[in-house]
Amino acid sequence: MVAGGPMYDSLGRGNANVRLSPFYQYDLWDDGGHTWNNTTDLRRSDINWVDLDEILYNNPASVDFGKPVNKAFLQTPQDSVYALYAIPHYIMYVPMDDPLAVPVGGNGDWYVFRLAETYLLRAEAYYWKNNAFEAAGDINIVRARAQAPPIAEADITIDAIMDERARELFAEEPRHGELVRVSYILAKLGQGGYSLTNFSEKNYYYDRVMKYNILYTQKVERLGNIANIAPFHALWPIPSGIILANTLGVINQNIGYDGAEKNVPPLTTID
Repeated sequence: MVAGGPMYDSLGRGNANVRLSPFYQYDLWDDGGHTWNNTTDLRRSDINWVDLDEILYNNPASVDFGKPVNKAFLQTPQDSVYALYAIPHYIMYVPMDDPLAVPVGGNGDWYVFRLAETYLLRAEAYYWKNNAFEAAGDINIVRARAQAPPIAEADITIDAIMDERARELFAEEPRHGELVRVSYILAKLGQGGYSLTNFSEKNYYYDRVMKYNILYTQKVERLGNIANIAPFHALWPIPSGIILANTLGVINQNIGYDGAEKNVPPLTTID
């Protein structure tokens, strides 16, 4: 491969700082009797995605010039885990303002809110109200625009709603925050075996990540670090500087992180 030439003008510079999980690339699009490579969903159509067979050797001096990149030739098998994957080109490619500059990714606008997300939020609200009919109706408005097959009322679950958010709002929504938000609702309602009393030991966020992200289940190693996750990682740690700066009271640390052993019960009344 060379840093220039064919594909640079249309794909940009491949730099895998953040990789897509196999679930998002493939399994998420297997619905309505279709699979990722024959779905009618425009959000996974060939014109909008670059799949592995479309990533080609671009060095004209190479005997493999123009052929698809062969994972067997990578230096280590794990290279393919973090460095070679299909991409939603219509989302991830932002051209440079200067077409003559080395492609490193241009500056793009960031969505604040969009009509499709409004429909998906209302669908979720209907779900919490046990109205699967209306929830399916709102989701299918979004799916119809994407030319995806409609979802049936009987298939409405919180996982189905989060799946649709993943298809529609990739790189737009703060995914971690959305999963944690839903985790707290389930815990507050006592659904799925979740509870507020042991949120840091068992929560929807952790269970969903472990179900769909093989980077954790297969303990993938990168730069000496092994991919690992625990239920308490649903919440991030409170910075120690924030805790230490509050000299007149106690700011509790989230359970699981260093310093949580010093937590005190929160006040229930103010004298």
